[in-house]
Amino acid sequence: GSEVGRSAVVISRKTGKKAIFFHPKLLPDMAVLEPKLTEGLPPRITAATGMDAFVHCMEAYFAPGFHPMADGIALQGMELVLDWLPEAVKDGHNLDARERMLIAASMGAVAFQKGLGMIHSLAHPLSSRHGLHHGLANALLLPEGVAFLEQAALSQDQSARISRVWSMFEKRQ
Repeated sequence: GSEVGRSAVVISRKTGKKAIFFHPKLLPDMAVLEPKLTEGLPPRITAATGMDAFVHCMEAYFAPGFHPMADGIALQGMELVLDWLPEAVKDGHNLDARERMLIAASMGAVAFQKGLGMIHSLAHPLSSRHGLHHGLANALLLPEGVAFLEQAALSQDQSARISRVWSMFEKRQ
């Protein structure tokens, strides 16, 4: 989803440290999502980038504040990932699956303008320090992050949001 974001990440080759730049002028006038450019990506990279897209959407959905447009985009993005990531991982040449995943990733980047959460906050240093793909770091932190949310003192709205996300998972099992 970086193609629709207002930030850029630069990693120092010397130190491995990440620097994140934010500026409104980094927002593109147009983004082209071409699934053929992702055709044949290795399954591990496909899975990791798909999980990054999912966590972008999920954390944006759980971010505090009232932003119904971002919430709707986040929910639809999570559904796209749940529906299409398994197929994109299984068949790297399935352009329908790749197209849906590109859309989901872009939706995640649009939705997270509302905010992100602890999973991403922890994934950045984890991936830098241990040389992990950022999406893999998100995936590794996802179960504990969700468990923490479930055990936190949540408002009725936050509890309902968690229930809605879990129901999306259950529908696909």
